[in-house]
Amino acid sequence: MKLKCYSTLVVVWLIVECLSASLASSFEKVPLSFDNNGMFRIVQITDGEGEDVWWGPVQDINSTRVIRNILTQEKPNLVVFTGDVITGNNIIDNATDYWGQAISTLVELNIPWCIVFGNHDDLASGVNGTRQDLMAFDTSHNLSYSQFGPSNISGVSNYLLPIYTPDLKNIATMIYLLDSGDSDCMGVDGWGCVATDQVEWYISQAKLYSSIPSISFFHIPLPEYVSLYDQNSTMGYLNDSEIACPSFNTGLFDAFKTSGDVKLVSVGHNHGNDFCGFYSDIQLCFGRHSGYGGYGDWARGARVFDLFLDDQNEVHIKTWIRYEDGRVDEGPVHEPQPPFLGQCSL
Repeated sequence: MKLKCYSTLVVVWLIVECLSASLASSFEKVPLSFDNNGMFRIVQITDGEGEDVWWGPVQDINSTRVIRNILTQEKPNLVVFTGDVITGNNIIDNATDYWGQAISTLVELNIPWCIVFGNHDDLASGVNGTRQDLMAFDTSHNLSYSQFGPSNISGVSNYLLPIYTPDLKNIATMIYLLDSGDSDCMGVDGWGCVATDQVEWYISQAKLYSSIPSISFFHIPLPEYVSLYDQNSTMGYLNDSEIACPSFNTGLFDAFKTSGDVKLVSVGHNHGNDFCGFYSDIQLCFGRHSGYGGYGDWARGARVFDLFLDDQNEVHIKTWIRYEDGRVDEGPVHEPQPPFLGQCSL
């Protein structure tokens, strides 16, 4: 699978004629599907970091403006929030109020969304600030496709979201949403991760839907992002000059490779990074820092994914960055050269 350097990055997937009655019945929402023209668009919003104390209400207003500008330009079928929707550690008691502000534009524009948690979302003091509180609030909205994950594994936001063919008969693509925690992966000092019990859960689900090409979203990048940047060509920016990934590797990427279903992964967390590239035939991407909360003064934006269903039952995916000011960009091509990153940053 090659990185094609013309206007967009492209991956080709084969649709599998498979529909699971158990999956359909476990999640009672209007199914998400390709339209009659074979199109499905996803906008990834990451690291909005809304709150009221540190960066302040002006930044929250600016973040809302970013989301509105991008969504009115791109008109997606689904928005995926990949964590740090709010900076919970700067909020007292009213975390759900700020969560409501973050999703208000989607409610107004009637756009479905789903979320995974980041390392800042659930740090509010007082009431209504836990992952469970925030997920309960989020899922109370009709347009939310978020789900509580299994209670017997790490994290809260672990779930599957199928995207169907236009006739709703078959699943064209599966989205795996995974909760990457906050810090100290498996007790090792550093950033959080998708823990080993979550990896086992993914493997169990992949066995049920192994023939369905899939994508995955979570917050904290995998250690393999370092290997990608050090070894392969990428498109986009490494403005952080580092990758904040966990010190312990739980084997999620290897599980993706072995299962063979996940073709694309996209994360957030590093506000200055937005590059994409292929590592062992899996496309690894960063989103674009979307909000004015948090560190960094780079231009805000969002990563967009266009999925196309063709006449041969194949799905093609293209991705780019849409900036708040309307620009579309993929960033520069980076070829591996010293000094290499070498390892995850703490």
